[in-house]
Amino acid sequence: MTSQDKRRQDEDAPSRTYDYDPPSNWKDRPVIVTWTCALVCRQWRQLLLHSPSLWGRLIDLDAFSVMDPLWKDDIMHRTADSPLFVKGSAFVRWPREKEFFLSIIRDYWPRVEGFRMRISGGMLLESNTWDFLFRPAPSLRQMHLHSRDGFDSSLFHSDMHLFNDHAPLLESFASWRLGVFFHPKRNEWLRALQRMPCLESLCLLKALPNPPDTSTSTPIQLPRLCKVDLNGGLRACTVFLAQIIPPTDCHLFIDTFDEDEPLTSADLSLATKVLTRYSRKFLDSLVRTSLAFALYDLGFRIADKAPRRDVQKELTFYVDISSPASTGLFSLLQGPSSCNFKTIKTLELQTDASSFGGGWDKDVVDFLRTLEGVELILADMSALRTLGDEDNDYSNIFPNLREIKVTKSMGYEDVFSYSHELLPFLESRRSLGAPIEVLDFSLWTGLEDVGRFNGIEGLKVIYCDEEGVTIREHYCRPNATAPPDSQDDRTEELSVELPRKDNARTRSLAPGSLGRKKST
Repeated sequence: MTSQDKRRQDEDAPSRTYDYDPPSNWKDRPVIVTWTCALVCRQWRQLLLHSPSLWGRLIDLDAFSVMDPLWKDDIMHRTADSPLFVKGSAFVRWPREKEFFLSIIRDYWPRVEGFRMRISGGMLLESNTWDFLFRPAPSLRQMHLHSRDGFDSSLFHSDMHLFNDHAPLLESFASWRLGVFFHPKRNEWLRALQRMPCLESLCLLKALPNPPDTSTSTPIQLPRLCKVDLNGGLRACTVFLAQIIPPTDCHLFIDTFDEDEPLTSADLSLATKVLTRYSRKFLDSLVRTSLAFALYDLGFRIADKAPRRDVQKELTFYVDISSPASTGLFSLLQGPSSCNFKTIKTLELQTDASSFGGGWDKDVVDFLRTLEGVELILADMSALRTLGDEDNDYSNIFPNLREIKVTKSMGYEDVFSYSHELLPFLESRRSLGAPIEVLDFSLWTGLEDVGRFNGIEGLKVIYCDEEGVTIREHYCRPNATAPPDSQDDRTEELSVELPRKDNARTRSLAPGSLGRKKST
């Protein structure tokens, strides 16, 4: 490495300190690292002292909580007049944290470009603390405010407008338990959105109080909105969605839970219309080939993928609706059922093992029948057991189905104790002239008596051996009674060695729970 390369590397090092997510160790947080870098040598110190925009991106209240007050004052001085990116937590019960948080929103608000804060003890703050939310925010681009214990809505008046209707650069807004801006008039919130022409992401979690009825006004255009994420009551969420028009490719996440009062026919009617409109947007934005559908006793979920930790950020469409107090909830599926799902080839299907012993609701069956192009289903044994029940006569729901992959679920600890229940379904499919070609148990370990499927001629059974190391394929033939590990010529097998880590099989992640955990 030449001296010039070394110098260039040294000069680049400080600027990289905030280009990653803050680590849990406070000593490794960007603001602490930057402060330490300023003490390395004179060259670095001069570079950092003349970089106010860098210091402006390092206003980390979590790190500041363990710093000397003089450090904080010096850092704020080093920001000069540059934009500020403020993040972290403020515990109001701690005087030092409370005072610094108040100084930010009182003295620096016009310069704040990013604001990602979690407030604990917000109910203890003076009434004028939240005035900054109703002051112009000319520089604001990101606003994520999470109040753990909510806000006192009595402090706000109907003539108070969010950011005084002036946040022209705002791109992302997210809040938790911040319901004051939708009260008392719904149009106040829509009015604020109209004055956010750059808005790209909107996340309102428990922020929409339940409106008195389902009436709506003229919808507003939000041409740059890429993502809308709502959590709350079904009426509140659907009334809101009915009054905005985002682009076709806008990602939708809606999670509703109505625990106390049953949904009315008007609620269900509006929700059906909204689901129809957004389902069509979902299908029209791209050629969709996969869908995830889950049923449970309280409701249902439709998404482009089953929610798992490794794919959660990739989801573009997620609708989870539940209400223990309501009947007729599955009628909401009439909306999506009117859409064209012919491009869907893969379906992830999950059901609650204890809730559908007598078969599925007619609206559920009608919805599944619209998925006529499905060739592969990934389903737990609860869903497959209902699908294969001869009394239900569901064998013709998926006319093009060729492959079944059995996933894990909470309801069945040992899939092989129930695998014989698939035989009627497999036999009925064969009699219809649309046989299942592949039955995949590879997510499970130690399949016993693979010969139970030999009566389904031509069926390929994929399974994992008892050690959980090797994937095998068994081709079913009449009278082929040899055990799975036999080399008898009546059984054809393909063995695949699975990767191992710490002397154990690297297992595939099981699908997630039937729905996102409901917040209380």
